[in-house]
Amino acid sequence: MRYMAWLGLGMGWALAAGLAADPAAGSQDFQLGQKYQAARQWGNAARQYLKTLQDDPKAIWAYKALGTVYYQGGDRRGALAYYQRYLALNPSDSATQAFAARLRTALGAPAPAAAAQPAHTASASHGGFGVRVGGDMVLNNGADVAALSGGPGFNPTVTGPNPIGYGLGADYTTDGGFMTGLDFTEGPSRSYTITEAGLPGSEQLAINNQTFGLDAGWRIGIGEHFMLEPNLGLDYMLSNLNLTFGGGSATATASGFAAWPKLRAEFVWGCFGVGLSAGYLWAQLSPVKDTGTTLQQTSSSGSTSTWVMNNGGLSFGLYAAYHFTPPL
Repeated sequence: MRYMAWLGLGMGWALAAGLAADPAAGSQDFQLGQKYQAARQWGNAARQYLKTLQDDPKAIWAYKALGTVYYQGGDRRGALAYYQRYLALNPSDSATQAFAARLRTALGAPAPAAAAQPAHTASASHGGFGVRVGGDMVLNNGADVAALSGGPGFNPTVTGPNPIGYGLGADYTTDGGFMTGLDFTEGPSRSYTITEAGLPGSEQLAINNQTFGLDAGWRIGIGEHFMLEPNLGLDYMLSNLNLTFGGGSATATASGFAAWPKLRAEFVWGCFGVGLSAGYLWAQLSPVKDTGTTLQQTSSSGSTSTWVMNNGGLSFGLYAAYHFTPPL
């Protein structure tokens, strides 16, 4: 029963908040929970009682059922927490009042001064599958592009917005909080205007990227509605460079591995979540022209070296998530 403490403590009310009531579905969930309880499948029973509260916030008897499941599973403190939640909403149940009083005495716990919610401290989130959509902005000033366009007597100015990428992810989290998943990102795509003082016209450069990768992390529940997730993504990046100038154009391609560590912070209610992320994208690739010639850069002194495309930088993102099982 100990492993179930991360599943349920303090989440009955949070799961119901903001979701439309569905008493019929709640009744079905409760009946299924009773079947699991009769079969001594405490974890499955607790999940169904929590779903009861998610579907029907007025189904306060599910709190009492959760208290009983936790008690039968050997977690007396978890049981007392749910009994107290139930009694705060239905104080006229004298039999449960008496049992909870004996349980408080046995545990040496103080009587609740007010309507008590089950205690919830920082813990691993509950496991299950989830999907995520969002976008990331990478702070990149195009210094690598300036190096490619420079040379003796040339000091180009590179202007353009910070690159943005949009992505889709699917992941699975264990009951202990370990997360692993797959990600696809269209971008971060880059576009710049390159000008040189004293020369007419300008050059337009676009770098379109796609990343596919694996990520792994650790989800930590904080309170009833928040999760933190340190995460590391290992990606394979495909890049296409297109340069237009005057009446001409040039293209180049690149591919290679990238690393994208992030820290995500997510607000969760029920199965839904919205979050922020901050991280650093490391993605340095050596492009080649379509003819197979590796691109070179020329320094102000006239020496040449292989040009390295740097698609990386500090990143900041927004995302929305759906967890098929409530993660807290």
